Amino acid sequence: MGGFVRESAKMMKRVDPNIELFAASISDLDWNINLLREAGKYLDWISIHRYWDLVHEDNTLSDYETCMTYTLDIEPEIEKTKHILGSLGYLGKIKIAFDEWNLRGWHHPHVSSGTEDYLTPRDKNDWNDSYTMADAVFTACFLNQCLKHCDVVGTANFSPTVNTRGAVYTHSDGIVLRTTYFVFEMFTKYMGDQVIDSWISSHDTFPVETKGGIISVPCIDLIATKREEENTINISVINRHPEETREIAIGIKDLCRFNRVRVHRLESESKDDYNDIDQPNKVSVQVSEIELGDPDKFTIGVAPHSVNVLVFSV
Repeated sequence: MGGFVRESAKMMKRVDPNIELFAASISDLDWNINLLREAGKYLDWISIHRYWDLVHEDNTLSDYETCMTYTLDIEPEIEKTKHILGSLGYLGKIKIAFDEWNLRGWHHPHVSSGTEDYLTPRDKNDWNDSYTMADAVFTACFLNQCLKHCDVVGTANFSPTVNTRGAVYTHSDGIVLRTTYFVFEMFTKYMGDQVIDSWISSHDTFPVETKGGIISVPCIDLIATKREEENTINISVINRHPEETREIAIGIKDLCRFNRVRVHRLESESKDDYNDIDQPNKVSVQVSEIELGDPDKFTIGVAPHSVNVLVFSV
Protein backbone atom coordinates (compact mmCIF):
# COMPACT_ATOMS: atom_id res chain seq x y z
CA MET A 1 0.00 0.00 0.00
CA GLY A 2 2.75 2.45 0.94
CA GLY A 3 4.54 1.87 -2.36
CA PHE A 4 1.37 2.50 -4.34
CA VAL A 5 0.78 5.77 -2.47
CA ARG A 6 4.40 6.81 -3.04
CA GLU A 7 4.35 6.22 -6.79
CA SER A 8 0.91 7.82 -7.19
CA ALA A 9 2.05 10.85 -5.19
CA LYS A 10 5.19 11.25 -7.29
CA MET A 11 3.17 11.32 -10.51
CA MET A 12 0.60 13.75 -9.11
CA LYS A 13 3.26 16.12 -7.75
CA ARG A 14 5.03 15.99 -11.09
CA VAL A 15 1.89 17.30 -12.79
CA ASP A 16 1.26 19.95 -10.12
CA PRO A 17 3.88 20.39 -7.38
CA ASN A 18 1.55 22.74 -5.46
CA ILE A 19 -1.25 20.28 -4.78
CA GLU A 20 -1.77 18.92 -1.27
CA LEU A 21 -2.04 15.16 -0.94
CA PHE A 22 -4.08 13.10 1.51
CA ALA A 23 -3.58 9.41 2.20
CA ALA A 24 -6.21 7.23 3.84
CA SER A 25 -5.12 6.04 7.24
CA ILE A 26 -6.32 4.70 10.58
CA SER A 27 -4.95 5.29 14.07
CA ASP A 28 -2.90 2.09 13.83
CA LEU A 29 0.86 1.82 14.36
CA ASP A 30 1.71 -0.80 11.71
CA TRP A 31 -0.45 0.82 9.02
CA ASN A 32 1.08 4.25 9.53
CA ILE A 33 4.68 3.12 9.86
CA ASN A 34 4.45 1.45 6.46
CA LEU A 35 2.57 4.38 4.92
CA LEU A 36 4.85 7.11 6.26
CA ARG A 37 8.13 5.31 5.63
CA GLU A 38 7.18 4.70 2.04
CA ALA A 39 5.34 7.91 1.15
CA GLY A 40 5.58 10.36 4.05
CA LYS A 41 7.77 12.90 2.29
CA TYR A 42 5.12 13.36 -0.42
CA LEU A 43 2.13 13.76 1.90
CA ASP A 44 0.55 16.83 3.44
CA TRP A 45 -2.25 15.04 5.31
CA ILE A 46 -3.17 11.65 6.68
CA SER A 47 -6.86 10.96 6.84
CA ILE A 48 -8.57 9.10 9.69
CA HIS A 49 -12.26 8.10 9.98
CA ARG A 50 -14.40 6.95 12.89
CA TYR A 51 -17.99 6.14 13.78
CA TRP A 52 -18.59 5.23 17.40
CA ASP A 53 -22.13 3.83 17.58
CA LEU A 54 -21.96 1.00 15.07
CA VAL A 55 -25.38 -0.13 13.86
CA HIS A 56 -24.62 -1.66 10.47
CA GLU A 57 -26.83 -4.75 10.92
CA ASP A 58 -29.01 -3.80 13.89
CA ASN A 59 -30.39 -0.25 14.16
CA THR A 60 -30.53 -0.31 17.96
CA LEU A 61 -28.92 3.00 18.83
CA SER A 62 -26.90 3.47 22.01
CA ASP A 63 -28.62 5.44 24.76
CA TYR A 64 -27.49 8.84 26.00
CA GLU A 65 -25.28 7.55 28.80
CA THR A 66 -23.45 5.10 26.55
CA CYS A 67 -22.85 7.88 24.01
CA MET A 68 -21.21 9.90 26.75
CA THR A 69 -18.67 7.11 27.27
CA TYR A 70 -17.87 7.36 23.54
CA THR A 71 -16.82 10.98 24.04
CA LEU A 72 -13.85 9.66 26.04
CA ASP A 73 -12.60 7.78 22.97
CA ILE A 74 -12.26 10.85 20.74
CA GLU A 75 -8.96 12.21 22.05
CA PRO A 76 -7.09 8.86 22.02
CA GLU A 77 -7.73 8.56 18.26
CA ILE A 78 -6.09 11.93 17.71
CA GLU A 79 -3.25 11.46 20.19
CA LYS A 80 -2.27 8.04 18.88
CA THR A 81 -2.02 9.34 15.32
CA LYS A 82 -0.18 12.45 16.55
CA HIS A 83 2.39 10.34 18.40
CA ILE A 84 2.95 8.14 15.33
CA LEU A 85 3.61 11.25 13.25
CA GLY A 86 6.03 12.51 15.86
CA SER A 87 7.90 9.24 16.20
CA LEU A 88 8.60 9.19 12.46
CA GLY A 89 9.62 12.85 12.28
CA TYR A 90 6.51 14.19 10.55
CA LEU A 91 4.95 16.21 13.36
CA GLY A 92 4.49 19.74 12.04
CA LYS A 93 4.96 18.50 8.47
CA ILE A 94 1.89 16.30 8.02
CA LYS A 95 -1.48 17.20 9.53
CA ILE A 96 -4.41 15.00 10.51
CA ALA A 97 -7.61 15.22 8.49
CA PHE A 98 -10.38 13.67 10.59
CA ASP A 99 -12.37 13.82 7.40
CA GLU A 100 -15.17 11.33 8.04
CA TRP A 101 -16.77 11.13 11.45
CA ASN A 102 -20.10 10.92 13.21
CA LEU A 103 -21.40 9.51 16.46
CA ARG A 104 -23.79 7.16 14.65
CA GLY A 105 -22.64 4.66 12.08
CA TRP A 106 -24.76 4.02 9.00
CA HIS A 107 -27.41 1.31 9.14
CA HIS A 108 -26.98 -0.81 6.00
CA PRO A 109 -27.78 -4.48 6.72
CA HIS A 110 -27.68 -7.46 4.35
CA VAL A 111 -25.11 -5.85 2.07
CA SER A 112 -23.46 -9.16 1.23
CA SER A 113 -26.46 -11.46 1.42
CA GLY A 114 -27.37 -11.27 -2.26
CA THR A 115 -30.97 -12.19 -1.47
CA GLU A 116 -32.38 -9.93 1.25
CA ASP A 117 -33.57 -6.38 0.72
CA TYR A 118 -30.60 -4.19 1.60
CA LEU A 119 -31.99 -0.82 0.43
CA THR A 120 -35.30 -0.38 2.28
CA PRO A 121 -33.78 -0.80 5.80
CA ARG A 122 -31.52 2.17 5.10
CA ASP A 123 -34.57 4.44 5.40
CA LYS A 124 -34.18 4.04 9.17
CA ASN A 125 -31.13 6.31 8.93
CA ASP A 126 -33.54 9.17 8.21
CA TRP A 127 -35.70 8.72 11.30
CA ASN A 128 -35.36 12.03 13.11
CA ASP A 129 -35.96 10.51 16.54
CA SER A 130 -32.47 9.02 16.18
CA TYR A 131 -30.84 12.46 16.57
CA THR A 132 -31.21 13.53 20.17
CA MET A 133 -29.23 15.62 22.63
CA ALA A 134 -26.77 12.73 22.79
CA ASP A 135 -25.73 13.53 19.22
CA ALA A 136 -25.41 17.23 20.03
CA VAL A 137 -23.31 16.73 23.14
CA PHE A 138 -21.07 14.16 21.44
CA THR A 139 -20.54 16.48 18.47
CA ALA A 140 -19.59 19.38 20.73
CA CYS A 141 -17.12 17.17 22.61
CA PHE A 142 -15.62 16.13 19.28
CA LEU A 143 -15.18 19.75 18.18
CA ASN A 144 -13.63 20.63 21.54
CA GLN A 145 -11.00 17.94 21.04
CA CYS A 146 -10.25 19.13 17.52
CA LEU A 147 -9.70 22.64 18.88
CA LYS A 148 -7.56 21.30 21.73
CA HIS A 149 -5.34 19.52 19.19
CA CYS A 150 -5.53 22.16 16.46
CA ASP A 151 -1.73 22.09 16.14
CA VAL A 152 -2.11 18.80 14.30
CA VAL A 153 -5.81 18.42 13.36
CA GLY A 154 -6.20 20.69 10.34
CA THR A 155 -9.65 19.67 9.17
CA ALA A 156 -12.56 17.60 10.47
CA ASN A 157 -15.52 16.73 8.26
CA PHE A 158 -18.87 15.59 9.64
CA SER A 159 -20.41 12.85 7.53
CA PRO A 160 -22.85 13.39 5.97
CA THR A 161 -24.27 16.92 5.97
CA VAL A 162 -27.82 16.34 4.67
CA ASN A 163 -30.18 13.42 5.35
CA THR A 164 -29.16 9.95 6.54
CA ARG A 165 -26.90 10.82 9.51
CA GLY A 166 -26.74 14.49 8.51
CA ALA A 167 -27.32 17.64 10.52
CA VAL A 168 -30.15 18.68 8.18
CA TYR A 169 -33.12 16.54 7.11
CA THR A 170 -35.05 17.43 3.97
CA HIS A 171 -38.67 16.55 3.21
CA SER A 172 -41.24 17.56 0.61
CA ASP A 173 -42.40 20.63 2.57
CA GLY A 174 -39.08 21.91 3.91
CA ILE A 175 -36.28 20.94 6.25
CA VAL A 176 -35.70 19.84 9.83
CA LEU A 177 -32.66 21.13 11.69
CA ARG A 178 -31.37 18.31 13.85
CA THR A 179 -29.62 18.83 17.19
CA THR A 180 -26.17 18.58 15.60
CA TYR A 181 -26.97 21.47 13.26
CA PHE A 182 -27.14 23.88 16.17
CA VAL A 183 -23.79 22.75 17.54
CA PHE A 184 -22.09 23.61 14.25
CA GLU A 185 -23.97 26.91 14.12
CA MET A 186 -22.82 27.84 17.63
CA PHE A 187 -19.19 26.91 17.04
CA THR A 188 -18.90 28.63 13.66
CA LYS A 189 -20.67 31.83 14.75
CA TYR A 190 -19.61 32.29 18.33
CA MET A 191 -16.31 30.52 19.03
CA GLY A 192 -13.05 32.36 18.46
CA ASP A 193 -10.39 31.75 15.84
CA GLN A 194 -7.49 31.26 18.27
CA VAL A 195 -7.33 28.52 20.90
CA ILE A 196 -6.02 29.61 24.28
CA ASP A 197 -4.76 27.58 27.22
CA SER A 198 -7.51 26.27 29.50
CA TRP A 199 -8.02 23.52 32.04
CA ILE A 200 -10.64 22.04 34.34
CA SER A 201 -9.79 21.74 38.02
CA SER A 202 -12.90 19.72 38.97
CA HIS A 203 -12.95 15.92 38.85
CA ASP A 204 -16.74 15.66 39.06
CA THR A 205 -17.95 12.52 37.26
CA PHE A 206 -20.99 10.29 36.89
CA PRO A 207 -20.94 6.49 36.50
CA VAL A 208 -22.12 4.66 33.39
CA GLU A 209 -22.54 0.90 33.43
CA THR A 210 -21.24 -0.78 30.28
CA LYS A 211 -20.53 -4.36 29.22
CA GLY A 212 -16.92 -3.80 30.18
CA GLY A 213 -17.72 -2.41 33.64
CA ILE A 214 -18.41 0.97 35.20
CA ILE A 215 -16.97 4.00 33.38
CA SER A 216 -16.64 7.33 35.15
CA VAL A 217 -17.56 10.12 32.74
CA PRO A 218 -16.46 13.70 33.54
CA CYS A 219 -19.46 16.02 33.77
CA ILE A 220 -17.83 19.13 32.30
CA ASP A 221 -15.85 19.57 29.12
CA LEU A 222 -14.65 22.94 27.87
CA ILE A 223 -12.25 24.73 25.56
CA ALA A 224 -11.39 28.44 25.47
CA THR A 225 -10.77 30.56 22.39
CA LYS A 226 -10.48 34.24 21.56
CA ARG A 227 -11.06 36.75 18.79
CA GLU A 228 -8.52 39.51 19.02
CA GLU A 229 -10.22 41.78 16.51
CA GLU A 230 -13.40 41.71 18.61
CA ASN A 231 -11.65 41.62 21.99
CA THR A 232 -13.65 38.62 23.17
CA ILE A 233 -13.05 35.36 25.01
CA ASN A 234 -15.25 32.57 23.67
CA ILE A 235 -15.66 29.38 25.72
CA SER A 236 -17.46 26.17 24.80
CA VAL A 237 -18.86 24.54 27.96
CA ILE A 238 -20.54 21.13 27.85
CA ASN A 239 -22.36 19.38 30.66
CA ARG A 240 -22.47 15.67 29.88
CA HIS A 241 -24.48 14.76 32.96
CA PRO A 242 -27.85 13.35 31.85
CA GLU A 243 -29.98 14.84 34.64
CA GLU A 244 -28.14 17.32 36.86
CA THR A 245 -27.15 20.97 36.49
CA ARG A 246 -23.56 21.80 37.34
CA GLU A 247 -22.50 25.18 38.69
CA ILE A 248 -19.06 26.16 37.49
CA ALA A 249 -16.80 29.10 38.25
CA ILE A 250 -14.82 30.41 35.29
CA GLY A 251 -11.64 32.26 35.99
CA ILE A 252 -10.14 34.44 33.25
CA LYS A 253 -7.00 36.50 33.58
CA ASP A 254 -8.01 40.17 33.85
CA LEU A 255 -11.68 39.23 33.89
CA CYS A 256 -12.42 42.78 35.03
CA ARG A 257 -11.75 44.08 31.51
CA PHE A 258 -14.99 42.45 30.32
CA ASN A 259 -18.40 44.00 31.02
CA ARG A 260 -20.78 41.23 30.04
CA VAL A 261 -21.13 37.65 28.87
CA ARG A 262 -23.56 36.48 26.22
CA VAL A 263 -24.65 32.88 26.72
CA HIS A 264 -25.76 30.71 23.79
CA ARG A 265 -27.43 27.59 25.18
CA LEU A 266 -28.46 24.43 23.36
CA GLU A 267 -30.50 22.59 25.96
CA SER A 268 -33.75 20.67 26.26
CA GLU A 269 -35.98 19.23 28.95
CA SER A 270 -35.07 15.65 28.11
CA LYS A 271 -31.78 14.14 26.97
CA ASP A 272 -33.84 12.21 24.41
CA ASP A 273 -35.50 15.24 22.82
CA TYR A 274 -35.20 15.73 19.05
CA ASN A 275 -36.61 17.86 16.23
CA ASP A 276 -38.98 16.44 13.64
CA ILE A 277 -41.43 17.57 10.97
CA ASP A 278 -44.23 17.97 13.50
CA GLN A 279 -41.96 19.49 16.19
CA PRO A 280 -39.25 21.42 14.32
CA ASN A 281 -38.31 23.64 17.28
CA LYS A 282 -38.32 21.17 20.15
CA VAL A 283 -34.56 21.74 20.46
CA SER A 284 -33.13 25.16 19.66
CA VAL A 285 -30.55 27.69 20.83
CA GLN A 286 -31.54 30.18 23.52
CA VAL A 287 -29.56 33.37 24.14
CA SER A 288 -29.20 35.47 27.26
CA GLU A 289 -26.87 38.25 28.40
CA ILE A 290 -25.39 38.66 31.86
CA GLU A 291 -23.73 41.75 33.26
CA LEU A 292 -20.45 40.99 34.99
CA GLY A 293 -20.28 42.27 38.55
CA ASP A 294 -17.53 40.39 40.41
CA PRO A 295 -14.16 41.43 38.90
CA ASP A 296 -12.48 38.17 39.91
CA LYS A 297 -14.77 35.32 38.88
CA PHE A 298 -17.87 34.37 36.93
CA THR A 299 -20.20 31.61 38.11
CA ILE A 300 -22.89 30.02 35.98
CA GLY A 301 -25.24 27.04 36.19
CA VAL A 302 -24.82 24.68 33.24
CA ALA A 303 -27.93 22.65 32.46
CA PRO A 304 -27.75 18.85 32.06
CA HIS A 305 -27.10 17.38 28.59
CA SER A 306 -26.36 20.86 27.24
CA VAL A 307 -23.93 22.65 24.95
CA ASN A 308 -23.09 26.27 25.78
CA VAL A 309 -20.93 28.94 24.19
CA LEU A 310 -20.06 31.87 26.45
CA VAL A 311 -18.85 35.08 24.82
CA PHE A 312 -17.10 37.51 27.17
CA SER A 313 -16.94 41.00 25.72
CA VAL A 314 -16.40 44.62 26.68
